[in-house]
Amino acid sequence: MTFLVVTTLDTTKKTWNFSLTEHDKLISKLRLLSQPLKLDQIPPKVINILQELSEKEKKQSQSIDLSKIGDSLIKTLFPFQEQGVRYGVRNNGRLLIADDMGLGKTIQAITLALYYRSDWPLLVVAPSSVKVSWAKVTFLFFCLSSYFIGVHFISVHF
Repeated sequence: MTFLVVTTLDTTKKTWNFSLTEHDKLISKLRLLSQPLKLDQIPPKVINILQELSEKEKKQSQSIDLSKIGDSLIKTLFPFQEQGVRYGVRNNGRLLIADDMGLGKTIQAITLALYYRSDWPLLVVAPSSVKVSWAKVTFLFFCLSSYFIGVHFISVHF
């Protein structure tokens, strides 16, 4: 028996997301169900374009050398976080990290900042509610990368 790998299930929107490589398998399995379903398939041309883009992006990302960040820091990242860092490097550090809470936006931003260490000084602007978290994570991950930095807080009142 072959199972599909469902990456995310959103019960409020009543949707699930799956890998593009699983599309054909999913459609064939859904057609075997006894209850009739209305299936809106992705047009084959769109699938081909998305697959080409995915392969191109994968090749570009793998060619990016992250060695100047340090292996110990890179090894702490989840694959999707490393992919985000590679995306940022590929776009010269310009990106918006808009993951959900708790998925490691801070770690990705710090890792990307370390990649561009030679361009410092670095200014991080964050709400006061997360400044202590940023300081802790920054200290921890910069220590893993063998950089020592000073963290300074500046309060601005309006």
